[in-house]
Amino acid sequence: MKQLFFNCHDRLDMPPHVYSVAQTALARLEASEAVSGGTLLTTSLYAQPSGALRIPTQAICLLGRSGAGKSISTEHILEYCICRAATATAADCVDTLTAPKVRAVCCLLDAFTCSRTLLNTNASRSMRLFTIELTPSSAPSSPSAPSSILLRPTRLQVDLFLLDKFRVTRRPEGEPTFHIFYYFLAGLQEDLRRDFMLEDLSSPNLFMTPLQRFSRQWSLRLPTVQAIRYG
Repeated sequence: MKQLFFNCHDRLDMPPHVYSVAQTALARLEASEAVSGGTLLTTSLYAQPSGALRIPTQAICLLGRSGAGKSISTEHILEYCICRAATATAADCVDTLTAPKVRAVCCLLDAFTCSRTLLNTNASRSMRLFTIELTPSSAPSSPSAPSSILLRPTRLQVDLFLLDKFRVTRRPEGEPTFHIFYYFLAGLQEDLRRDFMLEDLSSPNLFMTPLQRFSRQWSLRLPTVQAIRYG
């Protein structure tokens, strides 16, 4: 489905979809690079009052109530940008930043910064800022792809803000703490559980609740996380 959006350059040519948002941002950046010939422009549009050059950027901000799908939409946008780079030639493609690794990073972020709440089973308890560094590369012109510039992602940076750290020691009533604690608990052997005094799972306490099924959840996520180690 992603391929249907690759060569679009106008938002009006695409249906309402998260891929159209990502493609619009990439198309605008490619248009800026095509005008500048792949180099930074020094016109007033790209120059700060002090004379410093400004690199063309695009920002996508996802808004919505808890459970609206902001996190999964962000993951789809990141994956789209990675898959879009595969349209470049094999020599230009960068294999250090791949879609499986992006999914693995998002999975780890969910483990450490997400928790089940009364409104959402996987609520983000922090604000995430993803920054993708894009490098221009030449591409052959064609009627379907008039632009001769392709942007390939070469670096991904993640910044976290406003982490709900108080959830670690002061768990809200009826809500568990972060997922990572239960993943850790699911992988503990019996002797270590006794050492940490976490062997009694029958009675709920500040950290443990009988509603969690994290052993199965972690086993399903483990192959995804391993993409970082073995990818």
